[in-house]
Amino acid sequence: MEIKLSRYKLWLIFISAFLVAFFIFGALFFKDSTYGKLAIMTEVIQLVKNNYVDEVDLKKLFNGAFNGLMEGLDTESAYLTKEEYKHLKLLYPNRYGLYIAQPSYNRLIIVTRVTPDSVAYQAGVRAGVPLISINEHYIGEVSLFQARYLLTTEQNKLRLSFFQDKSDKEYNLELKPGKAILEKPFAKIMEGDFGYINIPHFLKGVSEQVLQSIDFCRNNKAKGLILDLRNNCFGSIDEALKIADFFLENDVILRLKTKKDKEKLFRAKKENTDYKSFLTILVNAQTLGPSEILTAAIKDKKRGSIIGEKTFGLGVEHTFIELPSGAAIRIPWGKCYTPKGKQIQYNGVEPDAIILSEQKVPIIKSKKEAANLDVDEQLNRALIEIKKLYSSWIEQQKY
Repeated sequence: MEIKLSRYKLWLIFISAFLVAFFIFGALFFKDSTYGKLAIMTEVIQLVKNNYVDEVDLKKLFNGAFNGLMEGLDTESAYLTKEEYKHLKLLYPNRYGLYIAQPSYNRLIIVTRVTPDSVAYQAGVRAGVPLISINEHYIGEVSLFQARYLLTTEQNKLRLSFFQDKSDKEYNLELKPGKAILEKPFAKIMEGDFGYINIPHFLKGVSEQVLQSIDFCRNNKAKGLILDLRNNCFGSIDEALKIADFFLENDVILRLKTKKDKEKLFRAKKENTDYKSFLTILVNAQTLGPSEILTAAIKDKKRGSIIGEKTFGLGVEHTFIELPSGAAIRIPWGKCYTPKGKQIQYNGVEPDAIILSEQKVPIIKSKKEAANLDVDEQLNRALIEIKKLYSSWIEQQKY
């Protein structure tokens, strides 16, 4: 046993010496390459460890370095500690009803969806407001995934700070955890006999529920469909592709470009087409990810009209890679492009020249204000435009 252990130590010393020599050699002869950058990073860590006034927590230091490295790619890329990754895999229930995202052009983290009837919704929080802090953690000092972790793991009391009504005025709020609510698409017949389908997310199984909603509208003799994708901010691209397939025939839905510009096309199949009549889609600034793919496909193929605001601009497909330590990285492997070849990431999807004014999103303080806030002014204005579009569509069908 002692001999084996000695050999192991010798091999360990040899390998360590080899790696040190490897990085030194790289730093000397490839100053502008990866080797040089790694040598600088190693030197900085050593200088901090030796000179920082307090004792350095190396684990915390490395986690911060890894977070910064991944955040440099895009806002949805991340380094997840073992605890954070385990939490993500277990799909902890969202007991506060808050969903967040981060625009690529600034450090603000925005509330992109608030589940109806959740504790956050009942307290008056609505999509669109920027966060300042979560449990005294300033948003500028945590990654997006760390913020999501904080929002879903707090078991006692969530302390939040917002910019009220997108101004500089700060508003503080305390929430106790409530019952997790899993939203489902719902359908109804609106004024003018238009079928309305609200799609809150693109989690697994949503496409089948949307198909049932289409049947509901058809059975109630709806003369057209309105798909509401406002604040639809998470889910699976596969579900969005399936729903796009209900409306398109033999058309490209998505162009996914991977490393070295390899392109994968996702096409609709004629046999899956389920609805061929009048169609409009409602979007806003919190419409992001898979919902933008569906919206862009309908717009590019002129299959329906897009009404609302410019969408968020998140069009990157990511994957998780688990590390030996149990931690993981979330990294982009493909960029999403519309059927006409426009990149969704950073650009979003523009409405078809019909832009609704932005819905007001204050943090409220009374039940009376909450009741007023639930009046959907955007939808009411959209319905006026939809009636005009439908009249034009009927005229076109005559030719």
